[in-house]
This record gives sequence, C-alpha cells and structure tokens, in this order.
Amino acid sequence: MILHLSQIFLTDAQLKATQALQGPICVISCPGSGKTTVMIARIIELMTGVKAKRTPITNFLIVTFTKASATDMKKKLIDELLKLDADDYILEQIENVAIADISDLHSFYSKLISTYFYEVG
Repeated sequence: MILHLSQIFLTDAQLKATQALQGPICVISCPGSGKTTVMIARIIELMTGVKAKRTPITNFLIVTFTKASATDMKKKLIDELLKLDADDYILEQIENVAIADISDLHSFYSKLISTYFYEVG
C-alpha cells in the first residue's frame, strides 16, 4: 500500500514542505509547529513508496534535540505504520524502529565516537 501525504492530516504549508523537498532535509522551527508531523509524513512516504523505491527505516538517520522528542518520534512512527495494511515489509519496519538511528544529538555523537574512537585520536 502506498501512503499518500494527504492521508496524514497536514496543513497546506506542511504538505507543501514535504512535497517540495527532495533528498536529505533539515527541519527547524519553533515548538508545536508540526516538525514531527512533517517528518513522520515524509519518512512514511519514503518507506512505503513503490516497492523498487522503498527505503527501510534502518537506512534513515533521524536526529532530534532531546531524548524525549526522539522517543516521541519513534512512538508516532510506529503508530502511523500500524495504520497501514500490514504486509511483511511493514511488519519488519515496525520491528526495526527499535534499532533505527532515531536519537538525540548527544546519543548520536556518543555512538559515533564510540564506534570510530580510533579515528578521533
């Protein structure tokens, strides 16, 4: 099943932002403006596209400012995936949210340094 962004309740500005951008994006705005909603919509769209163009959640790097927002992002992502017709791919993505690179800046850099400590010097 292909999920269209119009199926997620986005404002006109949010819909425009998700459709206009191609490639990596950085979303910065004030609290409560809908950053998470826009990002979840974009992630779901990329994850559930045409089979040849599906991007598994483990191929994303999603970095937030706080642990709480990273946890919230994972929960909302799972909630949206659960709304889809669950084929094997979708079920795998739901499982993989737990191991996906969705974290706050501190956790991301800690993981990066511990993985590549020998390069730091």
